[in-house]
Amino acid sequence: MARMSLIDYQLHCRMEEMFSPGESRHQAKQEYKDMMGKEATHNRTVGIHSYKTYDAYKQTSIEFSKYMKKEYKNIKDVR
Repeated sequence: MARMSLIDYQLHCRMEEMFSPGESRHQAKQEYKDMMGKEATHNRTVGIHSYKTYDAYKQTSIEFSKYMKKEYKNIKDVR
């Protein structure tokens, strides 16, 4: 198994923080709406609730990491 670069590792850790499988997205939307009151004008939630979405975001983060390493060699940290 290849070692992760710092950028890869940071992206991976952030995705793991956001990933909450088994947690109801509907419930998360309701909690957000309760928290924001009538000002909430969208259905966003904090987190990733689906394995399919997680896989799609993971693939995108891999492509982003490759792009950063190729085009911006001097950037080592994405935080």
